[in-house]
Amino acid sequence: MSNLKAPSGHFESIKFIDNNGDERWSARDLSALIGYDKWDNFDNVLSKAIVTAKTVNADVDYHFAEIGKMIQLPKGANRSLRIMLCPATPVI
Repeated sequence: MSNLKAPSGHFESIKFIDNNGDERWSARDLSALIGYDKWDNFDNVLSKAIVTAKTVNADVDYHFAEIGKMIQLPKGANRSLRIMLCPATPVI
């Protein structure tokens, strides 16, 4: 993992607005942007953040919305990819 630095403009480039008008980021996009070389390493961080959010009675479903996305694999096969969405508002 690198030094976890990214210019703020890069965060804007991967941001999207959900149906409620809230700013959100794909955790997979964020992981690459802040220097995680492997998704599994960042997924471990997310898991710890979810445990912490539950501990402080934060709305885990809002702060860590999980969606599925179908991706096409070589030879025409499809696979569901888990995507975690993170809002702009902090958990605690």
